[in-house]
Amino acid sequence: MAFTVLTVMQLPDNINPWDAATLGDNFVTVFRAANHDLGLPLPWPKPDDYVPEHASDPILIWGGSSSVGQYALQVLRYYGYHNLLATASRHQHALLSSFGAKQCFDYRESDVAAQILNVAKHVPFILDCIGSKDGSLTP
Repeated sequence: MAFTVLTVMQLPDNINPWDAATLGDNFVTVFRAANHDLGLPLPWPKPDDYVPEHASDPILIWGGSSSVGQYALQVLRYYGYHNLLATASRHQHALLSSFGAKQCFDYRESDVAAQILNVAKHVPFILDCIGSKDGSLTP
């Protein structure tokens, strides 16, 4: 099967077209969820002196190593939210910290919810990037 590739933007050398195809969906999902579902403003263009009202409030990204979770961390950090918490398997923690996670938790730990609440006491904003009964809703 033959097809024609049209280039409408320049991709960085480290991103292939298949990965780039997910960019739009991930960004739209993060912006929609943050703005509409969590009520966190993400003004565009972002004013140079912008400081969000909830900059210090804990925001939990459940499924931080998912494609949407990784974008959520980066987008929220860009807007000035700095108390970002994330769940992921332990080997993803360093990457998520580089994307803006202040602290990471291993979702496989039986007491993960208690660990999160021990650090944050109260988590007013949760973005569930997994959406499964056993994987995210039960904890």
